[in-house]
Amino acid sequence: MHDIVEINAPQRPLPPQPEIDRFLHQMLFWMRWAAIAVLLLLTILQPSDSRMDLPTWAFVLLFAFYNVLVSLIQMRWPASYTLARLAVADLVVTSLMYAIGGEAGGPLFVLFFLGVDSAAASMSSRGIVLYVGAVAAIDTLITVTFPDWSLTGSAIRMLAAELIILGLVASGMAILTQRLLLEHQRTLVGRDEAERLEIVGQLRTDFMATVSHELRTPLTAARSALRLIEVSAADRLRTDERALMDNGLRNIERLDLLISDLLVFNQLEAGILRLDQEELDLRDVVRDAVSSVTPLIHDKDQSMTFVMPGPLEVEGDRRWLEQAITNLIVNAHAHTLAGTRISILGHLEENEVWLAVSDDGPGIDAAKHQVIFERFQRGTPSSGISVSGSGLGLAIVRGIVQLHGGRVWVDSTPGSGATFSIAVPRAGVTEAEDADDADREETI
Repeated sequence: MHDIVEINAPQRPLPPQPEIDRFLHQMLFWMRWAAIAVLLLLTILQPSDSRMDLPTWAFVLLFAFYNVLVSLIQMRWPASYTLARLAVADLVVTSLMYAIGGEAGGPLFVLFFLGVDSAAASMSSRGIVLYVGAVAAIDTLITVTFPDWSLTGSAIRMLAAELIILGLVASGMAILTQRLLLEHQRTLVGRDEAERLEIVGQLRTDFMATVSHELRTPLTAARSALRLIEVSAADRLRTDERALMDNGLRNIERLDLLISDLLVFNQLEAGILRLDQEELDLRDVVRDAVSSVTPLIHDKDQSMTFVMPGPLEVEGDRRWLEQAITNLIVNAHAHTLAGTRISILGHLEENEVWLAVSDDGPGIDAAKHQVIFERFQRGTPSSGISVSGSGLGLAIVRGIVQLHGGRVWVDSTPGSGATFSIAVPRAGVTEAEDADDADREETI
């Protein structure tokens, strides 16, 4: 094939797998916007002025507009967009903002890391070294010109720490990316197509696990910082500042859900997810899942009802069953308009416990009823509904339910909403069941 000839040419670099390339772009995209959102919130709550008497949050907002422009260029001229070019543009834009910002090691310094990540994920080893060297030189030249900087031991140590962190971030991302490329190249030597796809798939899984784990640390720090500000400055925040902080916390929680999906899916694909089974009532699991997504439901002014005859006894892992049910509710929430209703119905069917989550969304074509349970599959945007997320939620539901010896399916026609159902083996029937067998409906 043509791509194999190109890979074997020694004078050309190895092109990454399209799937890996898309994954890199997607993860870096979310990382950039998460960093911008947190920086904007922090600079608004703790403002400082620049050399031009402009607030720091204004520069973060300008950087956000710059990223919107980059996204528009990517959509309009995709052939001209690469991570390497983005890294070079980031260096120019970030250097100007940091120089005008006038605060050594201030919030705007974080923007350098975004360019370093893009460079490390796209450039050769020599290019990464040159890029990090350029960032270090620019950072040093700018820092020593700040009015509040002085040639003291503490200031020099702080500057050295900044440069070391830049180098470590670049090295970590470069090593991970290089490992992907080298392993991909190795699979092409003396192996058939099936072996190559299997190894690259494993590399993608390792990459997802590593990136997801590394994202947890800064995400936890950002959440803790916002919680601390919420507690310490609650009585001094204006209404709009409070709303902004609440919005920031909600978005952090959503990003945490995305990372959790990546981690769980990685365990499912690797076959290392283990069940801690016990006899439990599925009604309690549903209530816990509903409680965790109630803020999302209220934000969209939706209502949710669930009818559960009791008891619904199953043998399973409470944590993972709750994850599966939560994903079904979040899927219904994401694909329906504001003000609509989500219904949950549980019942007994011979030797199984059935649970159905219904929504008033646009519905799903019959040809896609099986495809939507595959990884990285997302619904088609419709009027008033924007589709977002990792595309892993339903794949995780299927994996967890199958581990419990159950099955999952969808009943839907376009324009009539959708009902996602799961069935897991029943733990057993007790005589006390008859006393609590009346349907109970609850609404939130």
